[in-house]
Amino acid sequence: MRTTQLWKPQDLEDAFFPVEKLPLFMSTTDGPEKYQQLKRHFAVVDVDLQNTFAVVTDDYELVTNKVAYDMGAELMKKVFNTTQIDDMECLKITMPKTRSFCHIDLVHKTADFSPWEKDKWTAFLRISNSYNRTRLLRFELGFCRWICLNGMIFGRKSIEFSYTHTRRGTDRVDRFLENVGDIRKLERQGHR
Repeated sequence: MRTTQLWKPQDLEDAFFPVEKLPLFMSTTDGPEKYQQLKRHFAVVDVDLQNTFAVVTDDYELVTNKVAYDMGAELMKKVFNTTQIDDMECLKITMPKTRSFCHIDLVHKTADFSPWEKDKWTAFLRISNSYNRTRLLRFELGFCRWICLNGMIFGRKSIEFSYTHTRRGTDRVDRFLENVGDIRKLERQGHR
């Protein structure tokens, strides 16, 4: 049974714009070449707006908002037994005009979870990502009573996972999954 929503799902494509890590060049005064590529430095660039978000080194791993969303879907498969990304809708995308960072809030389509008597809970996933190095790539998922359109999450039982945008950061996923017992218990109680 689908509940009446007081909000309209947002289009995720608004957050999925093209971003690239491009080489940087420096002008030179000697030799036939006018520009020399900086070997260890790159620019993180919004392709559509031709805006540079940050200058990074070669160990920076670019994670686009779309890739972050796909990673969130994979985390949901590992954390939840029955709730999957296709069960979710986009409640809110928070992103400045510069598009330098993004929060994507997803909630369950039916919002019909009751782990405790007379207490309504819904599954949620919040994805945070940035291109200007101001925020870690972060996932928070679990259950909450509700999320306001201003971003406040009420009555949450959740777990969080975050890592820096480096190749070394991604190896922390397994430690995150050690703490999913309470979330799975809530999910089982919600499907009685």
